[in-house]
Amino acid sequence: MGGSLGLLMQIGVSGLRNHQYGVDVTAHNIANVHTDGYSRQSAETSARQGIKSGGLVFGQGIYTSEVKRNVDDIVNKRLDEHRSSLSKYTELETAMTTLEGFFSETGNASDTSLSSLMSEFENAWQSVANNPSGEAERATLMEQSKSLTETYRGLDEYLNTYQIDLTRTIANGIDEINMITRELAEVNKKVYGLEADSVIANDMRDKRDVLITDLYELMNVSTYQQENGFVTITTAKGAILVNGMDSYKLEAVGDPDTGMSTINWITSGNRKLDITSGITEGSMGGWLEMRDEIIGYPDKEGIRADYNNLAKEFVWSINRQHTQGSGIELFPPSTTLVGTYYTTDDDATMSSLPYGDRLYFGVEKQGDTLAIPSSFDMWIGDSSGENIKRVNVQMITAGSVGEEDVQLLTAEASPAELADTINKQVALALGKDEEVFAEFAKVPIFEEMSEEELAAMTEEELEVLQSLPESALTLKFGSDETFSFGFSNDTSNVLATLGINTYFKGFTSGTIKMNNVIDDNINYIAAGRITDRKDTTYNVSPSIQMTALGTTGSLETSGPYTGTDNALYEIKIEASADKASAQFKWRKSLDDGVTWVQGDWADVQDVFSGNNPVKLENGVTIAFNEGNYVQDETYRVEATAGGVISYSSNANAFALTRLVEPIQEDYHNQLTIIGIKSMAITREKGIINISTNQLNEVRDNISGVSLDQEFTKLVEYQRYYQAAAKLVQTADELMKTVTSLKQ
Repeated sequence: MGGSLGLLMQIGVSGLRNHQYGVDVTAHNIANVHTDGYSRQSAETSARQGIKSGGLVFGQGIYTSEVKRNVDDIVNKRLDEHRSSLSKYTELETAMTTLEGFFSETGNASDTSLSSLMSEFENAWQSVANNPSGEAERATLMEQSKSLTETYRGLDEYLNTYQIDLTRTIANGIDEINMITRELAEVNKKVYGLEADSVIANDMRDKRDVLITDLYELMNVSTYQQENGFVTITTAKGAILVNGMDSYKLEAVGDPDTGMSTINWITSGNRKLDITSGITEGSMGGWLEMRDEIIGYPDKEGIRADYNNLAKEFVWSINRQHTQGSGIELFPPSTTLVGTYYTTDDDATMSSLPYGDRLYFGVEKQGDTLAIPSSFDMWIGDSSGENIKRVNVQMITAGSVGEEDVQLLTAEASPAELADTINKQVALALGKDEEVFAEFAKVPIFEEMSEEELAAMTEEELEVLQSLPESALTLKFGSDETFSFGFSNDTSNVLATLGINTYFKGFTSGTIKMNNVIDDNINYIAAGRITDRKDTTYNVSPSIQMTALGTTGSLETSGPYTGTDNALYEIKIEASADKASAQFKWRKSLDDGVTWVQGDWADVQDVFSGNNPVKLENGVTIAFNEGNYVQDETYRVEATAGGVISYSSNANAFALTRLVEPIQEDYHNQLTIIGIKSMAITREKGIINISTNQLNEVRDNISGVSLDQEFTKLVEYQRYYQAAAKLVQTADELMKTVTSLKQ
């Protein structure tokens, strides 16, 4: 009955019961104050529906409508996304710190850093330049060169090993992701079961959110709340990871192009989809970016590609210059030189070789009238290495050798065609029937490896080697028992492209080694050059002579002369004037053994045209000094053919020392780029960390447990409970009074 003692008792009991719920919820909050991912709960109460009695409506007390989980899904999602980015940049920062430490040019290992070894390599070449025939200097250079190549390979091996380690870490990350998605599907099932009667499973939802956060920290995902209580989770590319009570796996699959792994999503029908490119955040995103983009691969962008290109340019620059020179002895009779760059394709062109893009099959101008094909010099001596004769091998087709109109070879010609034109030109110059001096032939790949290299290989490495083709196609230079040979002055880059007379072999940071020919005999280190005379200045040259007839002006000549026959150059003044205004013309006469056979006069040109000294041809250069020049007066320059090796020659060694510094600068630039990248990552991590902390504070204000607040609530509920108990006590006393009246 409304307003009855029974109603009073009912209201008091509802207060006791529901304020007890409040105490229970508060106690639960206090107990979980340090529980990761716990969301503060609160007992939400409402007044019970009143009842009518005597024309009045009387309340029936209180009931607890729900135990509310205090969360903001939008804030939580933004926080998870920021945590995902923070995880990525944390992993990147750690990896870059490790990488910087390895490439550091300071510290205890600075004497073995690449930059230091390059400097020592340069200094060793300088020592050889100072004493070209010195055995000790050459031996030191060889040791420094080996240390440098080992460091190149060591750095490449380190980067490759680091990528392999990252690949293992990624595989472990995939296992962890699969474990999380399986558990999420199980939690989905439990949430669904608990909430079947419209009861919110707060603690299970917290557990699910913690798992989702863990997943975000591993990779970027998207989450969708379903009306039935399920959460659906997909990757950035839309691949479903969790759908209701089902989960879908990821797997790492080996990539034959990189040797690493890609990440596949496996459907319920066991179909597979590569989702690697879609994983850009979380720890996985950091590991993948570090492995595939920052470190990268030799043939793609990244540190390895930059480092590989550095090694490739270093090898090329040293090899190309080395082919311009000669050691202190020719290659002896019966020697076979095998090109270190080869192909396994019978139909390969020279452009397909590792340095095929560096070939130059064009014409080179000397003076104003002469244009000759690119070429290299092959020097052929007798069996003792004396009486050296120069053969200029031009890059022309074999069919046009000896013809007036020659046709240039192209980079699309085969090495076999090059061998044909070499053989014809050498035979023609020596007055012999065509012989095989160069051959595009099959050689066992094992021939490219020394016994020491083979002995040092593991069984696994030998198995890999044996899996390669049995033979490779390469250019071989050889001689019979009657002549020795050497090379120089290659304007076509053919020798360096084929790997003939080169210093290094290999063309990547991981394959750079010493050429076996040089390693076996340090006398073949090309510190000098085979030239047509022993020096390059007029005053001491017996092979280039100048005669000045009655002029107050003078000129200087230099070489070396690269012609195959003795020659006489005449330089005739066309108009009397000083150096700034005078003009001249020149012609070349050849010695036929009896007299000079005069050539045609070249076009008139200025004595001083801004291009002083002036190149005539075959290496002969003239430089006009200050003075007055008289019309029709003639200077004569005699050039004698025939080559010599000067044991004191250091021209090539000096040229080689100048090649190291630009490579060092490129390397330092790469280190700078790594440092800049590292600083950018650290800066980005700092920015994300600040915003993550701010969002975390917002989340804590909404969902976090404050002990002070909970203690305050506990006291309040205690007072509410006491008040409700007082109501029950009052109702009981009133009932007793009413009962006593009846008695």
